[in-house]
This record gives sequence, structure tokens and C-alpha cells, in this order.
Amino acid sequence: MRQISLPLCLMMISLFLWGCLFWNPPRPALVPKEGKTVASQPAAQPFRSHSQSPFPWRGRITLFSEAETIRHGSASVMEDKTASNDLYISQKRAWNPLLEIKTSSLKKPIRKAMYLWIRYRRGSIGVTRMISASRRELGWLFARPERWSWQRFGPIAPDQLAPGIRLIRDGKAKQEGAHVDCIVLTDDPEARPIVMITCTSQVKGHTSSTTFGTNAFAGVKLKVASNTRYQRQLRYLNPGILRLHNWEVLRQGLWLKEDGESWNIPAIVQTLRSLPVPGQRILINIPAWPKNMAKKYLPPEKLDRFANWCANLVRALNIEHHLGIRYWEVTNEMDMRYGEELARHKKAERMEELARIFRHCAKAMKTVDPTIRVGAPAAAQPWRIERMKRFIELTRNDLDFLSIHTYASGSAKDPNTKVLAAPDSFAWLCGELKNMLTHLIPDKNVELHLNEYNISWTWQTRDPRMRKMEGAVFDSLVMSQCPPAADVLCSWNECDEIKKKMDNQYTLRPGAHVQAWYSQFAIGDILTSESSDHEKVVSFLVRNNKGERVLFLTNRSEETQTIQITGTLSLRTCSRVQTLSKGKILSLNTKHEDPNLELPPLSITLLIWNPSSRR
Repeated sequence: MRQISLPLCLMMISLFLWGCLFWNPPRPALVPKEGKTVASQPAAQPFRSHSQSPFPWRGRITLFSEAETIRHGSASVMEDKTASNDLYISQKRAWNPLLEIKTSSLKKPIRKAMYLWIRYRRGSIGVTRMISASRRELGWLFARPERWSWQRFGPIAPDQLAPGIRLIRDGKAKQEGAHVDCIVLTDDPEARPIVMITCTSQVKGHTSSTTFGTNAFAGVKLKVASNTRYQRQLRYLNPGILRLHNWEVLRQGLWLKEDGESWNIPAIVQTLRSLPVPGQRILINIPAWPKNMAKKYLPPEKLDRFANWCANLVRALNIEHHLGIRYWEVTNEMDMRYGEELARHKKAERMEELARIFRHCAKAMKTVDPTIRVGAPAAAQPWRIERMKRFIELTRNDLDFLSIHTYASGSAKDPNTKVLAAPDSFAWLCGELKNMLTHLIPDKNVELHLNEYNISWTWQTRDPRMRKMEGAVFDSLVMSQCPPAADVLCSWNECDEIKKKMDNQYTLRPGAHVQAWYSQFAIGDILTSESSDHEKVVSFLVRNNKGERVLFLTNRSEETQTIQITGTLSLRTCSRVQTLSKGKILSLNTKHEDPNLELPPLSITLLIWNPSSRR
């Protein structure tokens, strides 16, 4: 082996170290991953003019800025394809600054009161003054939208804007922190961002003639079902499924005879024949067992008796009187009695017993009429995912549909922002449960029925919003977001003084028109559509069975929203536009030279394109 002299060795080591110090090899360009922190921060470019805003606006804006160019303190720059410029800033530390707007560095001094628009999500945003090293709060935007949403703050007086303002996050945001995408300053009080509705031809699911239904609370009574005005209004509602549910059916003299157990078949048959809905679209709920059979929990020795009692009603209505009632539901919200109430008192749940009751009843009922579909448990607490999973596993061989109930509020004082955000979580829940059904019962299509929903879960709140436009908007939000995961939707209910579609004189309320619109126009293929501000305007696009493209736009905000339609559809080729606002239906001009459409506060707008219409 050849020896290397010591001077040569020292020279080689010196050259190596010299190269390490001064050689700068080429490096790959930084490509941040989705949701990851961007290591190199963008160069500061504080403000751009109105014409350089990537978002369309209605009215005049003064200045626009990407949040990452004016970030402050420990705020991080993150990547997200849904953000402007694909970047946004995040602040994980409570009460810390997100960005800083140095108005003193602007070329022209601000002499008018300004409005600050912020596109953000997750945490509440505080606006503070920059005064030396201290800060003084000007106010807060308390909304915590889950998706990007524009929110307005102001007006801010010129002296409060100098020398600048900071945005800070609150102390309640989730661990990932508050996110800000961009900001706009304007002195125009009428200026607002235009919501872009992007339409496609991509099919993401389907609705059927039974998807959009309602509950018959009053209609279980013969004097109501036989009323000609009630019948006329129910035809207008045109429910896909009419779920007959009222605990009074177990009262003597209504659906039960005087002995408190025998079915009053003549009265039931007459009631059902009076309803202007065919048997294939009727669901009968049997809420519980008669009181003389059991008070609270059904004893095992009475299981067969209850199952035969249910089967006797199927035999009388479908076999003897040929009514063809297709859907049957065993018990109502018994997950409370057999599950939730016990769990609250730290006692062992009895859901296995409830599942056993259902299996016995389903087998007995299908023995009488194999064509019927039997479901349960009409769960009051479907959010208890593990409990629902256990029930599905225990009933998988006999379950034709899983039924759930969900409501938004228990207080009439809850703000509209909270109440009208609830349908988003309903849609998430339906998706989770539908995936669970598909996974646990892969060999058959078990339907998911959300067959009770409303603003308030108790009539005792007497929440007036259920009778007004808020209730109509709420219904539209559920109907536009829960399919296709939910196969059947039944609002609560069709007729009473407190909740929903018509009052006790059978006068229609705003929610009735929403029910009629979806039942008439929204049956077919669900096409993908996106709203650029889902927190304010929710879109639902359908290619219905007539070949029409029908777009439902629900404005859940309390402000007018301006929208533009892009993608596969254009407002100028639309053949019909109607808006439900303040309880009235307004037909709008279909000759649209202006690409913008105004959506009134708390409204539902229906747009229809004929099959031959093109962009």
C-alpha cells in the first residue's frame, strides 16, 4: 500500500475544509407540503391595489394584502390550496399577534373611516391598535368559521388606524390555531366580496323520490287527516316519505281500543286512507309497547307478545286492507332509556336488550309481509358513535334502515350563527354513519334515515325561528348537505303551533315552500358545486329526472350576498330564478346582463336551467 506524506495529507484536508466553507451546491426548490409550515418566508409586499385583488368584489375597495406578507411575531406561514396565493398564516399561541398593518407607511394618509375585511377560519380575531409596544383592543370578530370566510370589522376612525393595527387570535381556538388568508381595507360601506359558485358536471351521488320527507304529527288523527284544507296543503308539500309519529297513537281511543292494547283498526285504516300519500311513501313509527304490557323496560317474557302485537298491525293494514305500507319503525328514541340515561348515572347500558327487541319484532313483522322494510332505533343520541356501532352490529341481519334524530339547540337564545351552522355537523354525522353501515353490512344496502331534525329539540323553548325564515333556511341547509349520505330526510314536523310547515289552521309557513321545492326539483343526480364562502352561502346542484340543472343557493347570513356562477353554468342562460325571502316567493328577471345576483339575507334561491341550456 502506497504511503502518503504528511505535508500532502495536510494539504488535502485543508482543501476539503475550504470547499465545505465556500462551495454552495445547487439545492432543490422548496415545495411545501399541504398544511406544512413554509420554511422560507415570502418577501414583504404589504399592499396591492384594488385591481390586483384575486377576489372579485362588489363596490370599491382601497387596499388588498396577502396575510403572509404582513405577518407579525410568531405567526407561521402555511400552505393550503384553498387559500389565496396557496398560503395563509397560522398562530398557535393564544392572544398572540397574527399580522400587522402599518397604515403610517402607506403612500396616502387615511382620512376616512375604514372597514376591515378579513378572510379567516378557526379562531376568533381581535383588532388592536399599535401604540408603542402596547396594544389597545378595538373589538373582535367572534365567529369561528370552519372554512374560509370573509368577515367585516368596522368602521374604524382614521385616528384609530394610526400608526397601525394588529390582528390577534383568541384563547379558545383549537390547537392548530387561528388562520388568516388575506385582508382588505375599504372606505365603502357597501363593498363586499362576491361569493363564487363553481358548478361542474361531476356526479357525487343521487337523490330519490323518497329522499325529502317530513313527519306527520297532526296527521295521525282522523279529524286532521280527513280535513280537505290539510290534504291540499300536504299535497303541496309532496313529502317523499311521510313518517307518522306521535306518542298519542298509544292513547286509548286514538289508535288503541279501550282495553289499551288492541289496535283500533277501523280508525287507523280510515286515517291512512284519508292521507294523500300512497302506502309506499308512508313510514309508521310504533313508539313503544302499550303501558299495560310494560311501564319502562320490556321484560324478556313479554318479548314475543310485543313482537306479535307489532305484526298484527302489519297484517291488518297490508294483508287485510291492502294499504301497502312499506316502511315500519320499531320504537322511538329508546336509546335514551336503554343507553344514555343509564350511562349518565354510571350504570350498565342495556342496548343489547333494545337490539333483541328489534330483531324479534322485525322477524315477526316480515313473516307477515316479507316486502316491508323495518328499521330502528330512531336514536335521540346518534352522536354516540360507539353505541350506534354496537346497535348496528347486533341487528345487522334484520336492519333495513338505521334511523336517527338530531337537533341544533335547546335554547331560543342561541344565536343564528350557532343554529344555522349545525347542519354542517349533521352532514358529517350522516357521512360517518353511512360509512359505518357500508363497512359493517357490506352485503346489502341499509338506508340511513335522518327522520327528525329541527332547530329546537324541545317544544318548551317555543323558539319562533322554527316558524319563520330561519326555520326555512335551516331545512334547506339540511336538505342540501346531508344527501347522498342520508337516504331519507324527514323534518319535524308538518303541522303544529310551534314547529314547522303549517299552523293549526293549515296556513303554510316558509318551510313549506322549501319542502315543496326540494321534492319537486331536487330528485336526480347530485352534481359537485362549490361556494367560495360556504359559511355564508351553501350551494346544492342537481341534474333532475327532467334533465334540468337545478341550483339551490341558501344564504344563511343576515346580510345580502352577491354571487357569481361559473364553471358549467352561467347566470345569463338560466331559465328560471325564484327567491324565498321574508316568507314570500319572488320571481326574478331571467335576462341577466349583469353577471352578479343578489341573495337577500336569510333566503333560499332556486335557479333552473333547461336541458338545452348551455353556458
